[in-house]
Amino acid sequence: MKKSKTPSLTHQAIPEDSAGDIKKVAKGAGISFIGSATGRGLSILCQIIIARFFGTEVFGLYTLGLVVLRITELVARLGLDSGAMRFISMSRKDNAGKVKGILISASFISFINGILIGGVIYLFAGFVSESIFHKPALTDIIKTFALCVPFIATMTVTATASQGFHTTKYAVYIKDIIQPSANIALVILFVQLGYGISWVVNAFAISHVIALLAGFYFIANQFPEIREKTI
Repeated sequence: MKKSKTPSLTHQAIPEDSAGDIKKVAKGAGISFIGSATGRGLSILCQIIIARFFGTEVFGLYTLGLVVLRITELVARLGLDSGAMRFISMSRKDNAGKVKGILISASFISFINGILIGGVIYLFAGFVSESIFHKPALTDIIKTFALCVPFIATMTVTATASQGFHTTKYAVYIKDIIQPSANIALVILFVQLGYGISWVVNAFAISHVIALLAGFYFIANQFPEIREKTI
């Protein structure tokens, strides 16, 4: 009886390229999971600190202001984060000049959009607080959060765009490690100094500025071929 010459599927060797891709995806998924869990934990801890030192009523106002901020910065991004990531992925190997242009354009547009949309929210903070949430005390919190919009939108675009280089670790560093760590450190500092809730919101804004600068640093230094080919 002749043996079949058809190779068994269970014993077929996985091509080296495919094996490398599988390892890369698995590593990226692991980093993303750990980073997401860390970021979530730090965020919850920060919320506990705010509720503990300012009370549930002020914490409720802070949470409402955060909701308004999240919606506003989502509009300010205009999908630039996903678009930048896609086009960087397509151009990263053969067109460093285009990659640099994408990063600059996406960051600049998101920042300008953030200023414009944040300005609108600032002007209408009173209306949103009184007519929608029926909480006049929310006005100052929304106004302070509105000043954060350009920085948060740009940071998110930068972090997501970095994934176009086929790595997730820089996005995790920016969004899940640096920003929440800086935020909680500043919140603790301002609470110890006896500052009010407006400074807690300022801590949120400053932490995003720090994370944004870190994002620019990672892109400039971890991918030197972009800088070298475009000088």
